[in-house]
Amino acid sequence: MTAPFNDPRHLLERSRVVADLNTAYLELLSAQAATDRLCVNNSVQSIVSNCERDKVLHAISTAASVYEFYAKLGAHLHQQQ
Repeated sequence: MTAPFNDPRHLLERSRVVADLNTAYLELLSAQAATDRLCVNNSVQSIVSNCERDKVLHAISTAASVYEFYAKLGAHLHQQQ
């Protein structure tokens, strides 16, 4: 029987997961840079006063979802140690 790490299906899945994580990492860096620019250039009051409420709420919801997902990953990583 082929060991899991030599199984072509496992290798394909691993490659896909690694590529997806690399893409997510780069997009998170971009989002972090955009958020940093937003914070440096604007006060919270200015953002709330001048931006579309729906976009602000959606950004908050998205950030919370991203945080929840990565917190779950972090918990699993800590369990494996």
